[in-house]
Amino acid sequence: MSFEAFILKSFPSTVFLLSEADLLGLSRLQAICENRLLESITIENAASLFHASDMYLAMNLRSKTLNYILSHFESVTKTVAFEDMARANVELVFEILRSPR
Repeated sequence: MSFEAFILKSFPSTVFLLSEADLLGLSRLQAICENRLLESITIENAASLFHASDMYLAMNLRSKTLNYILSHFESVTKTVAFEDMARANVELVFEILRSPR
């Protein structure tokens, strides 16, 4: 198993690594994390990913996650992750609602 595969084994550890990559300015690690998270996007975690991408300045992840949310709007907005995101940062909800579908 490669180092990359080992480190990026789980969703929470990948989000944590994304935060650390942002903090330390490690753009290659951030890109690896973004790509791994995009591979694992689901209805249930899309809002969490959008929130994380906003917090950690992961612009590619943010853009693609927003598009995913807009494409699956009805389902994503019914998730616990969406409610959590709304409580943590209501501005993200407004951004989603203002985005063209």
